[in-house]
Amino acid sequence: EAPATDLGGNLNGGFQSAGVVVHFGFPAKKGQKLTFTAVTRSQGSPTDLLMGLLNAKGAKLAEAEDSGTQDGVLTYTFPADGKYFLAVEDLHQRGGQAFAYRVVYSSATPAFALTATADHVNVPAGGTAAVVVKAKIGRAHV
Repeated sequence: EAPATDLGGNLNGGFQSAGVVVHFGFPAKKGQKLTFTAVTRSQGSPTDLLMGLLNAKGAKLAEAEDSGTQDGVLTYTFPADGKYFLAVEDLHQRGGQAFAYRVVYSSATPAFALTATADHVNVPAGGTAAVVVKAKIGRAHV
């Protein structure tokens, strides 16, 4: 059974031996959008992290790995409430003490919204203008 994970932080680990695949389990809601960002080579790790998003039955929904010298990014909108898994592995099935990884994950839903009383404002040089800006602060969907 994969460990349950609180969304909105980091997953840290390493591949101590070759061929290891690690699964992280988490709940998601229909319409929830999450972004998973690999952090390996940018931190000096030789890991070429392959991330796969799976449903509760193990079917692959999406996959991402690095692009050139950039670590991989996976953004996904979930089609239904349920349990999902993020599978991580070294693309070349390598392992050892140096093969560390980090996955930064967060809700792609903004935690706040701004509205203003005017769509645009023309202010003459040296002039001023007053615009009311309202902030609606709420917890991002988790």
